Amino acid sequence: MIINFCTKTDTGKVRRANQDFCGYHVADKYDIAFFVVADGMGGHNAGEIASSVAVCSFIDAAKDFFDVESHEGLERFIKHTIKRANIRVRARAMSDTRFKGMGTTLVTAAVTDSFVLFANVGDSRAYMIRNGVMEQITKDHSYVQYLVDQKKISKEEASSHPRKNEITRALGAEDDVEIDVFLQNYNKGDCILLCSDGLTNMISETQISNIIMDNASVYEAVDKLIDCANNAGGKDNITVILIRL
Repeated sequence: MIINFCTKTDTGKVRRANQDFCGYHVADKYDIAFFVVADGMGGHNAGEIASSVAVCSFIDAAKDFFDVESHEGLERFIKHTIKRANIRVRARAMSDTRFKGMGTTLVTAAVTDSFVLFANVGDSRAYMIRNGVMEQITKDHSYVQYLVDQKKISKEEASSHPRKNEITRALGAEDDVEIDVFLQNYNKGDCILLCSDGLTNMISETQISNIIMDNASVYEAVDKLIDCANNAGGKDNITVILIRL
């Protein structure tokens, strides 16, 4: 499998530690590549531990991935892998009182030669960009998204709502976790973006799409996305994975 991608994480301008974590694994033998972003939460560096445990657990499983004949088989594999990551995060949280209550978001993309399977828990996001049009694939598991769904506030109001950082699902929060999965076909030239909310809370989707479309190099595009988020305040950790198909 030949795909062009870049992964990068940045502490931002305000936080002292980076609680984001990301990773990838390309399994050429099976024509599939796995990508994952996590945004941890919890004091005493617990968020940093939660996100790293989740991502490392996911990538370790991806390295043992065996061929499946359908997207249903891949979906089962991804759900099982994320549930196992949830168990590991929760076990780590319960092993030390300093880590009590820690958790992490998780968003993943499994890119095959004919489709992409996305999965998420929390408010880290996956987008697809086609011909300059950017579409959010995942749906935030957050309090403000609940308000939007209930038509109590607009999407624009959600972006500045005082409770916009409250998530309703996270790895490590419960013994089991509910996972949303999205199947997408793609065309050559499409782009996939996985990111933590340190990007989307700082710059608009229009700005993000324009930067991606204006830069043929995924490395330059990712650098500019992070620079733009930092120039806008950099109030949170910023993690970006950009894949050009």
